[in-house]
Amino acid sequence: MLYIDGTTLDAYGQHSEYPIFLMLGNIPNWRQNAPDAKVFIGFLTHLITWNKKFSKSKKFQQYKRDLERRALKYLLSPLLQKEGIYLAINGKVEHFIPHISTILADMLEAQNICCTYKSYCTVTSESIT
Repeated sequence: MLYIDGTTLDAYGQHSEYPIFLMLGNIPNWRQNAPDAKVFIGFLTHLITWNKKFSKSKKFQQYKRDLERRALKYLLSPLLQKEGIYLAINGKVEHFIPHISTILADMLEAQNICCTYKSYCTVTSESIT
C-alpha cells in the first residue's frame, strides 16, 4: 500500500511537499502507524510558478501533469520490476514481488493523483473515442 500525505515545511504554510511511504498490506492496524512499519520512498514532485498567467495556461498544466506522472513512475519503478525486490524481515532476507493494491491519501492528494479535481484528465479526448 502507498501512503501519501501533504506536509507543510514552514510556519507560514506556504511551502509544502508530498512524501510517499510504502506499507505492507498485512500489517495489523494498530501497528501501521509505528515508524518502522512504513518505508519512505521519496517526495512526489510538483511544478509551481509564480506567474499567475502562465500557471493557468494549457502548456503549464500539461508540463505539470507530465512531471507528476513521470515522477511517480520513476519512484515506483524499482517496486514494479518483474524480478521483485528483497526485504529484510526479522533479520532474514525475503524475496517479494510487490503489487500496489491501495493508495491511501488525504482528499487533496488523492484528487491530484486521480486527476479528478483541480486537474485535467491525462487521457486525451481523441484516445477515448
